[in-house]
Amino acid sequence: MDIVLITDASKLKTAIDAIQKSGKKLDESIHLCAVSCLAHAESHGDVTLATRLVHALPKHSRRKALMYWFTQFGPLNYSEKENQFKVSKSKEVKAYEVEKASETPFWDFTPEKNVEPFSVNAVLKYIERRFNRAKKEGELKETDLANFKDEVAKFTITA
Repeated sequence: MDIVLITDASKLKTAIDAIQKSGKKLDESIHLCAVSCLAHAESHGDVTLATRLVHALPKHSRRKALMYWFTQFGPLNYSEKENQFKVSKSKEVKAYEVEKASETPFWDFTPEKNVEPFSVNAVLKYIERRFNRAKKEGELKETDLANFKDEVAKFTITA
């Protein structure tokens, strides 16, 4: 991509201010559409508009955060395989919470994570948290830990 740099500080400040203004408008538009998609899904059982919104987001947007937001304020699940939302078929179907969702933009619901360099300790702590959460939620099978240990034993790390 060929770009022409903005070398004048005054023009650069103006461009940055324009980004801030248009970004705020875009945030408001996305939130309005997200809450509207949730209300539409509640009224009509149609989750295709939520999928369409996620797919429409610009590259810089936090798609995963919006996808997670939808699943927390309604009985929606996102199928990575089919690349779309589905209405949950769980026996304990979550109710739509459109009013609560309208008060909570997705970018505030799941704060953006800091970018951190690779850390073996951080990876191990993450695995420990995930195993403990899965165990607490009854998702951990007895064979999971043994399988994990077998897979770790296969690791080959070279310096």
